Amino acid sequence: MSFENYSEISKGYDRRRKPIGVDVILGAVTRVMGGFSKRATVLDIGCGTGNYAKELSPYIKEIIGIEVNSKMIEEANNKGIENFKTYEGNISDLHKIVPEKCCDVVICTLPSLTFCARLFSGLVLHHLKDSVPPDYSGPSKVINDVYSVLNDKGAFIINTMGHHQLAEASAFFMLAPKRVQEIFQSKFPPINTLCRRLEEVGFKVHSVLPHCHKTECVMKNELHSNIEGPLNKEWIDATSVWSLATDEEIKSIQDKWREMINDGKAQEFFCKTEEARQKIGETTTILAYKGF
Repeated sequence: MSFENYSEISKGYDRRRKPIGVDVILGAVTRVMGGFSKRATVLDIGCGTGNYAKELSPYIKEIIGIEVNSKMIEEANNKGIENFKTYEGNISDLHKIVPEKCCDVVICTLPSLTFCARLFSGLVLHHLKDSVPPDYSGPSKVINDVYSVLNDKGAFIINTMGHHQLAEASAFFMLAPKRVQEIFQSKFPPINTLCRRLEEVGFKVHSVLPHCHKTECVMKNELHSNIEGPLNKEWIDATSVWSLATDEEIKSIQDKWREMINDGKAQEFFCKTEEARQKIGETTTILAYKGF
């Protein structure tokens, strides 16, 4: 599967992935709106199959989803969420899709990984084509664009993964070939870099929250804890890191994983990464405000 091909896995996406940090988003909505209110408009960049929209829709006026993959949009629209509007496009077309100062909150979330073939390799910040060491220039344009579409008082919420989280708490990443690890990690701006860029544009970073609770894993729990997971296509399809690996690399790792299961090292590996995940988190949510 190519890095850009999410059409094939769109139908099973919701079975594997779950929204993380919904409480943080709703907290930001409450602050921006000056109290609990269903008047807020939320923009979801890379909305995927609409799993965040489903969770947020009862509490807000409208959620706008931008997604580059038509099959993902189809799955999102099939959810029948009345106050959810979807648009096919990428972040470089943001101002063609939504006007300036039209949103109260913008979210850019890891579980909503999507890809485009033109200016950027992805809609979300950690998959921008320009996001390569040392300056990670790509995110600055995204952050500038988001700043302009937010109202005078608004919030920008980014869910990403720190380099330390990838290296210590992500079984997906740690099992991947070293070549794939290097490519994948290079597409994640360090958390302190994202925070600095947010501040440079005019945002005030309010909090940086690692998700350490045992239920706050990217993959749904029943799949996350399955020792046979790396041998199954559904486990591999649950994360974009493996889409960078060749069939030969995947087979080699699966053969090694079978050996680790037989000698008991696979369970030891899962326990170690899970222990790390509950200490440092697998993902991190950055919450930044405009106009506060």
